[in-house]
Amino acid sequence: MNMRLQNIKAIIVDDESFNRMQLKLKLARLYPEISVVAECIDGMEGLRAIELYKPDLVFLDVMMPVMDGITMLEHISCPDFEVIFISVSEKFAIQAIRMSALDYLVKPFKTEELQSAIERFKEKRNFDTPERLKNLLHNVHAGNNDQKLALNTANGIRFIPIDEIMHCQAQGSYTCIYLSNGKTELASRALHDFEEILSERQFIRIHKSHLVNKKFIDSINKTGCVILKGNKMLEISRRKLVEVKEKLSGIKLN
Repeated sequence: MNMRLQNIKAIIVDDESFNRMQLKLKLARLYPEISVVAECIDGMEGLRAIELYKPDLVFLDVMMPVMDGITMLEHISCPDFEVIFISVSEKFAIQAIRMSALDYLVKPFKTEELQSAIERFKEKRNFDTPERLKNLLHNVHAGNNDQKLALNTANGIRFIPIDEIMHCQAQGSYTCIYLSNGKTELASRALHDFEEILSERQFIRIHKSHLVNKKFIDSINKTGCVILKGNKMLEISRRKLVEVKEKLSGIKLN
């Protein structure tokens, strides 16, 4: 069915009136099939509007007074709507959102960013939404070692503990994820995206094709390769060799 022929009900939950107005105007101009049925200034109002209108899509500000966006979601046992988060570069929240394969806009956002988010919403509407939001809430409250990464695979969404990822290898626009139990997952996401998400969680880019969890690096050999636990060898690119050795200064050299 053509999504453009459907009436999509949306709610905006944002404490800043100017942002709500700008978003509503852009939606009216670009997506007439999206009807903004309610505007809310905090999570409490958002909960009431969701109960009343049963929206298909919620634009949700991360940081708000009274009740923020994350707390609002914790009050919904089984959400049946998609969420596009809005944030003023609240780094921790953005990382948790990205790890859960959810969409977000950083204020002030550009029109093309809104369009990209809406098109992704149309493609994945109702696709594992409760599980992705549940993973977000888990990641917000979990320590770095207990957080899970949502992977879009041919078999649906997979939630993988970050601490169990040994390394990630580029395969064109896809990435192969190698796990400590010997299994692999092929994710429909470029390696660069995983680098942005994981670089602050003890992962290091050693090559244009390899992103490695430092936890699993046993040593560096004389030929310029890292040796992972289990004796798997991965090449360090020449241009990254000095940088990698500095970042792995505590790792033994063979």
